[in-house]
Amino acid sequence: MQCSSPAIDAMKKLSLPIATALLASGCGSAPAPKSDLIAGDALRDQTLGYTVRSAPPFSSLNSAQALTNKVIDAAGSMVAATRLSPGFHATTEADAAAKAASYGHIVDPARDISQELVSAFEAAKGARRADGVLAVPDAIKVKDIARAARGRARYMLDVETEKWGLSTFATDWFHYDLHYQASARLIDTESGAVVASGVCKDKPDDKARAPNFDQLMIDNAALLKSRIATAALECVATLKAKMLR
Repeated sequence: MQCSSPAIDAMKKLSLPIATALLASGCGSAPAPKSDLIAGDALRDQTLGYTVRSAPPFSSLNSAQALTNKVIDAAGSMVAATRLSPGFHATTEADAAAKAASYGHIVDPARDISQELVSAFEAAKGARRADGVLAVPDAIKVKDIARAARGRARYMLDVETEKWGLSTFATDWFHYDLHYQASARLIDTESGAVVASGVCKDKPDDKARAPNFDQLMIDNAALLKSRIATAALECVATLKAKMLR
């Protein structure tokens, strides 16, 4: 295909380096978007691994809510000694996190999300699951993940839970629900480039159906664990839609 126009004819009067650059930008091919890799066969028969990292703190309540709950606990413990609330209400964010984690033994779902996404890449793009996992520290750079993964897998999936915890509502501090946010990036370990990425968020939006703290924590935090599992499934669906185009 010939690229010619009056504008290009005028360019010929410019110096060769400038004309060459302008012609390249006007007639050359545009850089391939990230999704082209995933849409094609670049992953077929390529090994794909995933990272694991320590879970971030499980957070809950702001300082104003915590202060209010101190008063509630002081009064409530006198009239509701058989309820969980007086003993479970958090007085600080750290206290809320510790109680939820200690009584519920909750687990960061990032690893489960990674495994589901790897399975999706196997089924949809013909990738081959690499042996083992790559443990990485927090705040690690993409280039460092790529460097550490070379020899283990051609591509590395890095899923990180960025935020998770319990949230209340602006007009209701006595009912809670889970907020969860994670990010994922697919890294080419040879080039060190991120070839696909996505973010998923799940936050409380139904105050009428939100449980109280007792309901979340009863039976070894069965309801809280169910909320986490649901958030993970929704996250997988969101990330698949964003990364498997």
